[in-house]
Amino acid sequence: MLDCIRALDAYRDAAGHGVPSWSLNKMLDPEAAYKEYRPWIKRSPEDEARWEADGTIDRDLAEQDIRRACLQVVASMLLNQNPQQCRGESDFSDGLRRLEAARERSRAYHQAQYASAPRARKKPKPR
Repeated sequence: MLDCIRALDAYRDAAGHGVPSWSLNKMLDPEAAYKEYRPWIKRSPEDEARWEADGTIDRDLAEQDIRRACLQVVASMLLNQNPQQCRGESDFSDGLRRLEAARERSRAYHQAQYASAPRARKKPKPR
C-alpha cells in the first residue's frame, strides 16, 4: 500500500493533479481483474439466458456489492469516517438481502426443472 501511495503522490507531483476517480475505480476493480486473467471463460447467449432465468446473474451482482460494501466499511473504519462506514454497512445488508432473494429464485427455478422432468417408474418386485 505504501508503494501505491508513493506512486499516486509521484503522479500528482508530475501531473499537477491527482489521478481521476474513474481511473482509480478502474485500476482497483477486482471484477475486471478477474475477467482479464481468465480469458478462457466464454459466455454464450444460452448461458446468459439460463443465468438470468435461474438467478445466477443476480447472485453474482449481489456478491460483488457485498465485496464492495466490505471494502467500504474497512476503509471507512481505518479513516474514522462514520457516515461512510454506516453507508457501507447499509450496502452490505442490502447485498445480503439481494443474495438471499437470488438464492431463493435459484431454488425455485431448479425445483421447477426437477418437478417437470418425468420420474422413472420403479419396477414392481416379483412375488
